[in-house]
Amino acid sequence: MRRISILIVAVILALTVVLGACAQSKPAPVSVADFYKNNTATIVVSYEPGGGNDYGARTFASFWSDVTGGSMIVKNITGGGGTQGKNTVFKAKPDGLTLGIDDLPVMLFGQVFKEPGVEYTMDKYTWLGGFASSTNALALSSKLPYKSMKELQGVEGLKFGADTPTATQGLMGSLTAELFKLKNARMVAGYGGTSKSGLALGRGEIDYLTAEMSAVQDLINKKFAREQPLMVFSQERSPLYPDVPTIAELLPKVSPQDQQLLDFMFATSAVKVIFAPPGLPADKVTYLRDAFSKIVAMDGFVKTAKLRWSDWPKPLTSDNVIARVGKVTGLPPEVVTNMLKLVDGYAQK
Repeated sequence: MRRISILIVAVILALTVVLGACAQSKPAPVSVADFYKNNTATIVVSYEPGGGNDYGARTFASFWSDVTGGSMIVKNITGGGGTQGKNTVFKAKPDGLTLGIDDLPVMLFGQVFKEPGVEYTMDKYTWLGGFASSTNALALSSKLPYKSMKELQGVEGLKFGADTPTATQGLMGSLTAELFKLKNARMVAGYGGTSKSGLALGRGEIDYLTAEMSAVQDLINKKFAREQPLMVFSQERSPLYPDVPTIAELLPKVSPQDQQLLDFMFATSAVKVIFAPPGLPADKVTYLRDAFSKIVAMDGFVKTAKLRWSDWPKPLTSDNVIARVGKVTGLPPEVVTNMLKLVDGYAQK
């Protein structure tokens, strides 16, 4: 019995030594800062290279290492009018290494209008912030002679471009046709982003295009569009084109139903947002939001961004973005129904 007791004691002592050694050799936890310094992050663009989101992603990625010490690559995942890329980020592993960039209105429209293939839910994304908020404007093909919306109202059969019917171009193009009573206007959808619909405008395949101001300026510079927009979709004039009237000025009195449509449009003004999948650990969320704030405040980032977005405003915080998301997703169902009816009418002509 004594031998057995001694043996048991010896075994216990041996295990204690082994376990102690294992505990001592266990690596210390990696800090969030070291995690990002030692890993490559990816930012997903839901469209082909060349558009505003691609430019924004590459600008952001170029300053990533300055703040984190790590690297970032840009990955273009196209398909479904941008839906596939957004779904990819939504379903990505929540390790903090996959981010996305997109236009907030486009993302909202996809969910609110229940577009086919949408698998994401806006209030579940991890929002980092937004930048490049811009006024939308109406660009007219340089092949057309009209200089005002009043002149345009006398033209029949105008065609306007859109990537998908319920994205920004389709919605605002339809809203323009409806509120200004453009005769037999119709939507031409299926363009993969503003870069392609802009080319169509330059070729004369479509007559007008609604897009954020920076994109409209680019179309003007390339002589795809007339020398200035015909209208800005805002309640205040753009400092870039102070002579161009706003839609609010041109339509001072509208029906209550049309006013709802205008209010919806104003609530979904253009802004690029950067986001991550749901379920990120709190320490990584804090780190990423801080990194975003530092990057968009850097002089080099602002200077580069202004080459594309000359009407550069103050960036949005994650709380700002969350508030905008809640405002639109909480709209009365009848507003959404009316917008869908409007878009379907022009898409089917």
